[in-house]
Amino acid sequence: MHTLATAVADYAVCMVGPTGPALFRDSPAEFSRLVHRRIVAASPNERPFEKCAKHALAITGSSEVARKHELNAQSFSDYGLSGIENPSSLAVTSEPLVSAAHAAWPFVRGYIALVKPSLGAFEAIHPVGLPRPAVGRGIPAWRGVYRSVKRTPEALWLSFGKGAHVSLHKSTDNGLTWRPASLPSTTDFAERCLTGDGRAYEVSPSADHDVLEVHAIEQDGTAHAMQLAPESSTVLSLACDERALIVLLRAQGSKSSELYTCPFAARCTLLGVPRSEALPGLYDQTLDIARVHGTTVLAVTSHDIVRVSSSRDEGRTWTPYYVAYDAAEHPEVRADVRTPSHLLTIENRVFLYGGGNRTAQSYSVLISDDHGASFRTP
Repeated sequence: MHTLATAVADYAVCMVGPTGPALFRDSPAEFSRLVHRRIVAASPNERPFEKCAKHALAITGSSEVARKHELNAQSFSDYGLSGIENPSSLAVTSEPLVSAAHAAWPFVRGYIALVKPSLGAFEAIHPVGLPRPAVGRGIPAWRGVYRSVKRTPEALWLSFGKGAHVSLHKSTDNGLTWRPASLPSTTDFAERCLTGDGRAYEVSPSADHDVLEVHAIEQDGTAHAMQLAPESSTVLSLACDERALIVLLRAQGSKSSELYTCPFAARCTLLGVPRSEALPGLYDQTLDIARVHGTTVLAVTSHDIVRVSSSRDEGRTWTPYYVAYDAAEHPEVRADVRTPSHLLTIENRVFLYGGGNRTAQSYSVLISDDHGASFRTP
C-alpha cells in the first residue's frame, strides 16, 4: 500500500508538476486538462511523459499503458497534426490505490496522507494556462493581401483587400471592433502595404505578365521595381515595416508555402524559415505573417491550435514555436469564429484575430505588445 501510494504521487508530479498528486486524487478532469497542456506545448518529437512510464507500469501492471507514455507529442490527436492516439488511452487512474486501501483496512485507514512523492521523483514544470481571448468584430475572415492601417485623431482606419474586394473599416476602440466606413480619400493607404515612415510597397504583375513585381514607393512617389516570383504564383499574405516587405506565397501546383523578404528598393530573396522537422507539415497548414520593427511573426494554425514563432534577424534564427491559442483552454468564450488564425499589425502591437464571414459575426482576439513573443487578453 505504501509503495503504491508513492508510485501514484511520483506519477502525478511527473505528468503535470507539483499540483499533480492532489489533482490526480480529487480532480481527474483538471489533471487531464494539465496533461493536454503538456502535450500541445511540447515539440512534435518530444516525449513529454517518457519518464512517467515506469510509474504507470507500477500502478497498472500494463506494459501497453507504459508504452503509450513513451509516445512523442505529435502521436496524440490533441497535438493538432496527424496523430490519432487519444490521451485517455494513457488510462492511469487512482482505482488501484483505492482498491488497495480497501483491502488493507483496518490496518490502513485512508490513503490520502500516504500519497507523497519520493525524494528523487522527477517533477514536471507546471503547465501554465493560456490567456482568455476577447471578442472582436468587423474584419473579414477571408485572406486580404493588403491590410493597411492608418490612424487619425478620431479613429483607426483599416483598408482590407484590393481591387473589387477592397473595403474600408473604422475602429474607435483601438482595433478590437470595426465597422464599415468611408473616407474622403483612401489613395494614400488603400491597396498597399505601409512601412510606417511614409513609404509603401505594392505587389503586381510585370508589364509583360511574366513575373510578380514588388514596387517600393518613396515618399515622393518614386517607385523601384524588384522581381519576386513567377506570375502564376499566388500571394497569400504580406506584411512590411520600415526595413522590409515579407511575402507569403505559394507556387502554382504546390501544396507548400514560401516566405520572401524584400528590403526596400533591394532584391527579393527567399527568407530562412523554422526547420520543417520542428513542426511536420508546417507549410501545408494555415499560415499568416506580421511584421513589426524588424521582427517577422509567423502564425501556424493546426485544427484549433495556433502556434507562433518569430525572427528578429531576417530568418537566420527563429524562436521555438509556442502555443498562443488553444480552443480547449477557454470553451466558455462565445465567439462565432473561435480560432484566431490571422495577424494584423497596428503600430507597435500585433493582433491575432479570427475574422468573420459576415459583418455581424464575432471572433476571438489576442494581442502582443512584445513583437509576437507572447500574446495576452486585450
